[in-house]
Amino acid sequence: SYTKLSSETDGIVSEVLADAGQVIGAGMPVCIVARSGDIEAEAYLPEKYASRIHLGDSAFVRISATGTAWNEATVREIAGMADPRTRTYRARVALNSAVDCRMGMSCEVAVMAPLSRQGVLVPPEAVCDGDTPHVWIVSNDLTATRRDILIEGVQDGKFIVSGLEAGRRVVVNGARFLVADGKVRLAPSENASR
Repeated sequence: SYTKLSSETDGIVSEVLADAGQVIGAGMPVCIVARSGDIEAEAYLPEKYASRIHLGDSAFVRISATGTAWNEATVREIAGMADPRTRTYRARVALNSAVDCRMGMSCEVAVMAPLSRQGVLVPPEAVCDGDTPHVWIVSNDLTATRRDILIEGVQDGKFIVSGLEAGRRVVVNGARFLVADGKVRLAPSENASR
């Protein structure tokens, strides 16, 4: 035990921090061992969202190299202090199921952060002025119907509105030129996804 180091768990040595023969002080790390079996993603949370994300919150991870599927995950750790250079908070997100990936692969992490106020995020181009703010909802037969809304605030360049259910399709381009029961045409990307 005086000259040999052993790990408490099975894993992979991901980084060696000392050279052979080097004198090491008490408590100084010699290597970093990544436990096998546990798959985590590391993400950096912007200041404005860090206070709204908590341990155990739901997240989704998409590994760039393996395809477009989003994998369910859970926030496992959030740094107590922001990085002094980037002003972001390091977070670790544990994947809930086995994923075909290798250590060090890049990924996208989406964490479900609640809005600062209650409502639905809507692009500003979709909101029409007039007597009262409103949007145009698109029905299955591509007919536009007016829906009055109340603007609760702004977040990330979008309006937080009440009076509109989440998941509704609204007109964004040309909303100001519509009339009641007018027909709309879907953008090419929308047609491809139907």
